[in-house]
Amino acid sequence: MQISRKGLIELAGHEGICLKPYLDSVGVWTIGIGATKSEIPGLNGSHKEITLQEAIDLYKKSIVKYTDAITKALKVPVSQEQFDALASICYNIGTSGLSKSTFLKRINARGTLRSILDGIMMWKIPREIILRRSKEALLYELGTYSNKGKAMVFPVRTSAQPNYSKGISVDLNKLL
Repeated sequence: MQISRKGLIELAGHEGICLKPYLDSVGVWTIGIGATKSEIPGLNGSHKEITLQEAIDLYKKSIVKYTDAITKALKVPVSQEQFDALASICYNIGTSGLSKSTFLKRINARGTLRSILDGIMMWKIPREIILRRSKEALLYELGTYSNKGKAMVFPVRTSAQPNYSKGISVDLNKLL
């Protein structure tokens, strides 16, 4: 199974976009749509600025390892919306996090929906991730995509932090 176009847009909306390298909330150098050193070896603060198209191209290439890991790990069928939710979670927690996760074990054991959603919500650190997890759980449960095809592009301060108050909205329906 692969992530859908709607799933790609949803995930990008959760990640946001920065065209210059920045330090995320846990101090990891990041650029584009959540790309880290696992996608760009040696990524640091001196990496060159990228274009929006380069960010999207990198994102489309990067997502494959996460969706492949989900496909390999799943032992039971899931809906497209559920797969998209899992792709968003896996992109955030990594393939190792996915393989050890309680929610994946519960999915494969055909656990109750409530137990699966509770497992998803266990991944709540750092604190600012809780809203994203809630949206991913909603997508898994009800198939509800939350960002209406939009993502924010944020400038990066000289302190290597995104300036969330200066972000501009882009329509990913036109870009992906």
